[in-house]
Amino acid sequence: MRISLLLIAGLAALTSAAQSTCIDHTFMAAVPSVQVLKVVELPDGKVLMGGTFNNYAGSTYDHLVRLNADGSLDYTFNTGNQGPQNSVYDIDVMPDGRILICGNFVQYNGVNSFFVARLQSNGLLDPTFNMPPNSINGAVNAVAWHAEDKVVAAGDFFICAGHSQPHIVRFNTTGTVDTTFQVGTGFTTNVYDLEVLPNMEILVAGAFSMGTMAIPAEGSSCCTRMERTILA
Repeated sequence: MRISLLLIAGLAALTSAAQSTCIDHTFMAAVPSVQVLKVVELPDGKVLMGGTFNNYAGSTYDHLVRLNADGSLDYTFNTGNQGPQNSVYDIDVMPDGRILICGNFVQYNGVNSFFVARLQSNGLLDPTFNMPPNSINGAVNAVAWHAEDKVVAAGDFFICAGHSQPHIVRFNTTGTVDTTFQVGTGFTTNVYDLEVLPNMEILVAGAFSMGTMAIPAEGSSCCTRMERTILA
C-alpha cells in the first residue's frame, strides 16, 4: 500500500510540474532601462507597457510603449511623439479602446496634462479630456474607467481643481471634477491601487488607516471596498 501511495504522489507531482507556468519564448521584449510598473494586454494580443524607463530599445520612446504580440516595439503607437515626460504608474483601457494613463508626468506629447491623460487607441492625446496645470497637487498612482466613461483616480494628492479630494477623485468625461462623487474626509494618506468591480463598486488599497463615509464598518486598515450607494 505504501508503494502505491508513493507512486500516486509521484505521478501527481509530475502532473503538477507539467502544468506549471513557464516563460513564453515567442514573446521577446527588449529589456527596458529602468522599471516597468504596469503592463496591459490588449484584445489583439499587443501589450501596453508603462513605467520609469526612457529611450526604450533605443527608440526615444519614454515611459509608455506598445509592443506587438511577439514583444517587438510597435512604432505605429504615438508615432514620432514624445509621450509622457515622466513616469507612468498605471494604465487602464476603456471599453471603446481609448487608454487612460496616470503617473508623475505633467505633459504628454508636449501638451500640459497633469498626472492623468486619456489617449486615443493609436497613442495620441485625446484633447477632449483636459487636465490643466496645477489641477492636481500630487502624483496619481492608479486610474480606472468608471460608469458613463468617467474616470476614477487615486494617489498622493488631496486637492483637485480647488476641490478637497483626499487621495481619490472621479472626473467627468471632459476632465472636470465630478462633485457628485462624495468622499467625505476621504483617506488619511496615500492610495496606491484601485479596481472597479463589475457592479461599479470600487476596491481601494493604500497606506491609509481609516477613511470616513467611504469605508464600511467591516473595512480593513489597508484595503477597503467603496459602496456604490455612497460613491457611484
